[in-house]
Amino acid sequence: MRNPGLRTCLLSTLLAALLPVVAVAALLVWRAGAQAHEAAQQRLLQANRMFAQLVDAELNLRLDSLRLQLQRLQPGLQAPDVLAAGLRDAALPVGAPLRIEWVPPGAKDAPRPGVEGLPYLAARAALGGKAAVSRLVALGVDQPLSVAVAVPGTAAGDGRVPVLIAVFEPCRLLTVLRHPHAASGSPRLMALVDGTGQVVACTGGADERVGLVPHWPAVRKHPSREGLVQVQTQDGGEALAFRYLEAAPQWVALSADPAYNVLWPWRRWLAYLTAAMVVACSITLWLGLRLSRVLLDPIQVLARQALSLAEADRGLPPLHLQPVASRIHEIQVLGDSLRNAGAALAQHMRAERAATEALRLSERRHRLLASAGALVLWRMDPQGVLIEVMGYGRLTGRSRRDALGTAWLRQIHPKDRLQVLRACRLAGRNGAPVDLEFRVLSARGPAHWVRARGTCIRDEHKRVLEWHGVLEDIQERRLAQARTLHLAHHDMLTGLPNRVLFHERLGQLAARAAHGRPGALLLLDLDGLKRVNDNWGHAAGDALLRQVAQRLQSLVRSGDTAARLGGDEFAVLLDSLVQPGEAESLAERVIRRLGEPYALGAHTLVSGASVGVVGVHAGATDPEQLLRDADIALYRAKAMGRGRYCVHGQEVVSCVA
Repeated sequence: MRNPGLRTCLLSTLLAALLPVVAVAALLVWRAGAQAHEAAQQRLLQANRMFAQLVDAELNLRLDSLRLQLQRLQPGLQAPDVLAAGLRDAALPVGAPLRIEWVPPGAKDAPRPGVEGLPYLAARAALGGKAAVSRLVALGVDQPLSVAVAVPGTAAGDGRVPVLIAVFEPCRLLTVLRHPHAASGSPRLMALVDGTGQVVACTGGADERVGLVPHWPAVRKHPSREGLVQVQTQDGGEALAFRYLEAAPQWVALSADPAYNVLWPWRRWLAYLTAAMVVACSITLWLGLRLSRVLLDPIQVLARQALSLAEADRGLPPLHLQPVASRIHEIQVLGDSLRNAGAALAQHMRAERAATEALRLSERRHRLLASAGALVLWRMDPQGVLIEVMGYGRLTGRSRRDALGTAWLRQIHPKDRLQVLRACRLAGRNGAPVDLEFRVLSARGPAHWVRARGTCIRDEHKRVLEWHGVLEDIQERRLAQARTLHLAHHDMLTGLPNRVLFHERLGQLAARAAHGRPGALLLLDLDGLKRVNDNWGHAAGDALLRQVAQRLQSLVRSGDTAARLGGDEFAVLLDSLVQPGEAESLAERVIRRLGEPYALGAHTLVSGASVGVVGVHAGATDPEQLLRDADIALYRAKAMGRGRYCVHGQEVVSCVA
């Protein structure tokens, strides 16, 4: 989905700013319309109330006139019914017929079915003791609709009550509705309705309006005697105000007004609001478009310039940034900043290209060194997982996949693995540089000595990101060191440990004896070496010494030491004594074995050896004293003759081969 542009956002912002104003105006108009609607309803009710009061006043005037006539006529009235023809009064309408009805005692208030007759009206007036007004009825066949008014008089001696009845045409009963002022400033229709919903009289054109009120049930269902009902019509609806009369309790004063007249103020203000809102929105959009040109044109230029800088950051050539023409200070500052950023970016790109080229050259050099086998380059994460290694195959003959991840640990010699793990953990905790030597397993033969050096790369928070380092091939140096160390501690002629290594191991033997692990020292001296050198030369003597060394080496255990101390003097160190007499048994085997013939080229020689034995135990742990004691025992053995051994502190024991 495409994001909206700046112009759309600006226009939306302006309309959003206008929306609260429109909402407040709509609320005010709604409130004003509601108040106007309520005021119109009150005016309708007030007009109908005045109309009902006028009708009540005129009906009361008619009733009062009839009462006066009855009071004047009653003294001369005789039974049976007497017609009072030709009586007139100024308060009565012209042509209204008058008659007298006598209501006997005990008359029932029961009308004939479907017709409200004069006897029923008279009986109702006599029983109620007050004037009664009939509904709109036809008093005979083919007779027009009329309204009868009955006024009761004083009861005669025989209990009968005279009732004066006047019959009126509906249009002549009330004159108030025929006056011009009745409709001026009033609702469209004002009517007088009897108890059945028939229109007795109404304003303007009353004759053709007489009939049944269409919405009379809505009025009859209203719980109060005065009120307002809303009814729906084809024109949109009407408001009907009604009020029951006091002079004729069953009659209703009814005023009708179309709903259009009641709702017109609100609709008018709503139309005004709609027009004002359309005009305001049009002006806002027009101003927004004008303002967008001032704001957005420079911003679009800046956006294109920023896009050119982004393309330059991806390696594309940057566009030439021109100054942005705008009267807005912030946009000018933004344009200047963008140009400065472009200049800085160009300079940074030049420096980055130079650094990239230097890095590429350095990487090429390292790859050449790695491919030549001089160095192994490696890269590792902080958890010890090897990420990259170069030149590993030339060093070990194995694939680089055998070292990636954590597999490099399995390629370390088992005796050096623990040392390397400890060094890595220590470096991981404190971030110190790594420099250690160990052996790696090689596919070409024995383990290969290497030297690992590395350092960590940290971020701005001093956290370790990676480890980078090299592996150096130090196999030749290690072999040279081993040879040098071997020559320093071994006899060059026989390969046995020399006096230096012998003294070192004698001290170790004495230390173990002090802790309850006894051993023994045998000091040997060959017989006839000088004679061999004199007779057959030093080469024969050297051959004799080598054969003696081989025989001694075959007699001792793996943990024991056979050494040449110099000339024809040898020594044997027993690391431990498991059984008593073990040292003496070894001395006997040494004398017997060294007394066997030697083949020296074309010559055969029989030589012998004398042995001095001294025990190394908790009471004798001084190496120098042990050597002196062994030398004393050897001297005693040689003094008694060749081919013997002597234990220090004991008599000389002869063992002749």
